[in-house]
Amino acid sequence: MIGPAGPNKAGQIRPSRVTYYLSPHYAFVKYRHIFFDLDHTLWDFETNADETLRHLFELHDLQRHGIAVEKFIQEYSDINHGLWRLYQNNKITQQQLRSVRFPRTFVQLGLREEDSPAGISEQFTDILPQKRQCFRTPTRC
Repeated sequence: MIGPAGPNKAGQIRPSRVTYYLSPHYAFVKYRHIFFDLDHTLWDFETNADETLRHLFELHDLQRHGIAVEKFIQEYSDINHGLWRLYQNNKITQQQLRSVRFPRTFVQLGLREEDSPAGISEQFTDILPQKRQCFRTPTRC
């Protein structure tokens, strides 16, 4: 068992995150997936992010702006890494990081901030976790 389980002082059941109980005093918790990664040892973030960015580039027809996909990915990566450093140093919030990384990428590429497709940040965070490239294996996770 990991974490507290069972009734709290108010009589409400507190399920453990990774525990299966058959007792009526405990909630039955079932997970479809348990995923963990320690310092990029399993899931290849860079490859999966690259695939996601290529997908978004095509989805939003960004080549119509005269941008090469490689340049788009490089500018995004540079800006994103800089923003992550600010986030890790408590200079910006996660929401700020997510809301400015694509508009800044477009500005850096010589476009207007308004040219950043609506919802692209949310699409990135929705699609990326679905990618399945792992390290040191020819197969998918």
